Amino acid sequence: MEEQRLMMKAMQQDEVVNNKKKSAAYMKWEKEFDGKTEVNLKEKNLTDEDALAIGELLKTNNTLTELRLDNNNITDVQSIGDGLKTNNTLTRLDLGNNN
Repeated sequence: MEEQRLMMKAMQQDEVVNNKKKSAAYMKWEKEFDGKTEVNLKEKNLTDEDALAIGELLKTNNTLTELRLDNNNITDVQSIGDGLKTNNTLTRLDLGNNN
């Protein structure tokens, strides 16, 4: 019983450490993407920091089919491209009218 309690405590501490490693943008968009099939982030003044977080989320997301990122301030889409290498559910991505 004590061993199980210690294991649970260690797992909780690991989760806290992992969350500290995640950027604020990652945690913000992680909640926005959770379980959804469509996300519209049009005209949200997104930056490359947001794009980096979104790219990381795309690597493990298996529900999202449509993502709108048009009309923002994204200049570097490499991280989004990296996320798409392993994502097999996204079928529509709109990046129009970014910097």
